[in-house]
This record gives sequence, structure tokens and C-alpha cells, in this order.
Amino acid sequence: MALATSYNVTSTQGAQQNLENLLRSVSPKECPLFATLPQSAAPKATLNEWLVDSLADPSLSGQIDGVDYGLSDMSDLVSSRARLGNRVQTMQDRFSISKQAEMIDVAPGGSLYAQSKAKSLLQLRRSIESAIGGGNDQVTGSSTVGSTLAGIGVWSDPDFTGNTFDSSLKQSFRAVSGSRITLSGMTESTFRGMLQAVYTASGSKGSFKLFASTGVMNAVTDFTRSTTANGNFNFDQDVSDGSVRLSVVDYISDYGQISIIPDLFLGKQTSKAITGATNATPIVITSAAHGFSNGDLVTIAGVLGNTNANGTHKVASASTNTFALTDSGGSNIAGNGTYTSGGTIVDSPNTDEGTVNTDRAYLIPSDDTLSLKFLEGITVQDLPDSGAGKRSITEAMLTLRCANPRALGSIV
Repeated sequence: MALATSYNVTSTQGAQQNLENLLRSVSPKECPLFATLPQSAAPKATLNEWLVDSLADPSLSGQIDGVDYGLSDMSDLVSSRARLGNRVQTMQDRFSISKQAEMIDVAPGGSLYAQSKAKSLLQLRRSIESAIGGGNDQVTGSSTVGSTLAGIGVWSDPDFTGNTFDSSLKQSFRAVSGSRITLSGMTESTFRGMLQAVYTASGSKGSFKLFASTGVMNAVTDFTRSTTANGNFNFDQDVSDGSVRLSVVDYISDYGQISIIPDLFLGKQTSKAITGATNATPIVITSAAHGFSNGDLVTIAGVLGNTNANGTHKVASASTNTFALTDSGGSNIAGNGTYTSGGTIVDSPNTDEGTVNTDRAYLIPSDDTLSLKFLEGITVQDLPDSGAGKRSITEAMLTLRCANPRALGSIV
């Protein structure tokens, strides 16, 4: 039987399309670290440095009356100083629009070049947020690699060495033991222990901000409830206004008040590409100039074929371009197929640039312990049109100063 239908009418029969003048970005745009951290004076060199010092333990000894002290009895109060620093990193986002693309009518209307510029600025802000809250160590630039700044993941790590803490004197000023806890083992007791460790080491007691990923936000909220039978929860709160509050935005502790701020750009790191993963025991990874050492924990993702390479493993038998995989106890990881393609590596517990790290938070005092220093603020540079159309670069040059790593806490 013949049917009179509309769904058989296509553009060939004259059906018109209806594209609204609407363009909605579906990606996260909030960058709270970038928006919240104070800015201090612009650096005067590509390596910004500052001095840190510590105090001797209190002395309870009595002094003998009438003793004349010689030079050998005097203390050197300058030798305890250390010189910390961080590299200035140039961050860019680049785009171009052809002449025809700029001239035709494109939804949602207006200039395609202006829309691209606005998008590029948003992408640059996200990159800056990821660098600030990331786990990259600082690197000196060369003709083949750009300088990178050390992110908060480095400054808050009690065990980090690398380029940022490359001497025993510098390492004595790192974040302290107990100031970094794991999300998997976090309870309200261990959370208080982190706050206590920061207070004991730095004397910081007052206002803090906890920039937190989704997993940490959920865990802190769970401090307000206890699980009962059948998966139900008990709450202890004032509901006289008829509202049940299931979110913790401020945590008042014995060591200060903490404002909890969600952030989706924490704990990322520039990944290294994998070009091979042997189907053997142990799996041997090939990655050019990977930089890892025996005993390092690494997280691998995206390997196709030999998928047992994916996950968090310990590095063994490291050479310049290869290393073997073992588990945390040192047992070899066996391959389960022929490597076909793909794969990236980062230091555990970081994630690569495109993956949200749900298990990361940084405890930061609400003063200038951490500050941003811009050699060049966010700018847009319009390049000459060489015939192909408009081209532009959005750019910023900045570094992160951590005046006192001992005042930081972290959750990983």
C-alpha cells in the first residue's frame, strides 16, 4: 500500500535543512587555580628564583654567666638557606581561518575568525590550568624542546627529586612526610593527619583552599554520613529549614578552615609515546628517551594488541629507550598479544593530558605561598596574512612560585 510520508523527502526533492544559530561548547571551562592564585611581580629572567630558610630547634639550655664567647662559639645563620626556582614556560594556542571560510555565512553567525579567537583563549586558559596543577617537572628549554614549569604536583610531593629538588639542601625544604595521602586510603582521620602534618611543619593555621577533583570531592562529602544496612545513610545535620545538604564546601578543622573548590585539570602530565610492547614476560616497552629509572611507578594507557601493558606498573631494566614492566612486588608482567599501535606513559599517579585525574587534590594556604608570575600576560598576536588567510597565536609566558613547599598538602 502506498504511504504519504515526509521521511522519504530528501534534499534531492527540495527538503531544506534547519541549522539554528546556536553553538554551545560542551567541554569544561572553569579554571579555578588560574582565577584564584595571586599574581606577584613579573620575573626578570627565564629562571625565577627565591630564597628559603629554616629555624634551628628551640634551645632550652641555660647560659653560664660571665663567659666570654669567641668566634668558634658563634653560629652561621646563613648556611641553612636554599635557593629554589622555577622555569618560565611559554604556552601557546594557534589557529587560522582561510579567506573563503571567513567570508561565507557560517552558523551561528558573525565572524568565524572572532569565534576562533575566543575559543583559542579558552583553550589556552585550560592549558595554563593544567600546567599549574600538573605533575610536570621543570625543564630547561633547548633548540628541540621548550621550557616547562614545575606544577603543584611537584611542589607538594614529599619525595620528589628531579630538576626542582636536585640537591640535598633543596630537598630539606620539600613538602613534609604525612602531607601527602592517598585517596584510596583516605578517611577523616587521615585527612586530619594531613592537616596536622602541614601545621606541624609550617605553622600554617588559618584559611586554606582545597582544589579537588571529583573523587576527592565525593570522599570529603562522605565525611558527613555513615552507611547503615541496605546501603542507606545516616546524616547528622540541622534540617530546620527543610533542606538536606549533601555537599561539603567548607571544612572547619582544628588547624583552620578549608574551602573546597572543584577542579578538573589537576594531576596531568605531558605523556611520552609508546612505539612498542613485546609479547613476552616481562613486557618490554619502547619509548624514545623516556627518562624513567628502575623502581619508578608509571601509568600506561592506550596500548592496543598487547593490552596487559596498560595499567600502573613498576619500571625495571631501564635503558635509554626501553624498560620492562613488573608489578609492585617485582613480579614480571606477561604480554597477552602482539602490539599493534598506540600507548602513552606518565609518572604514576598522574594522568595524560586528555584524561581527567579523579584522584587528586591540593591543599594551599590562602596567602601568597603559591603565586603566578607572568613574564607576558595572555595576549593575541595576529600574524601577517601570507595569502592563505588570517593566522593568530594566543600566548602567555608564566611561572609558578612556591615560597614554602612545607605549607602544602596533597591527595593522590
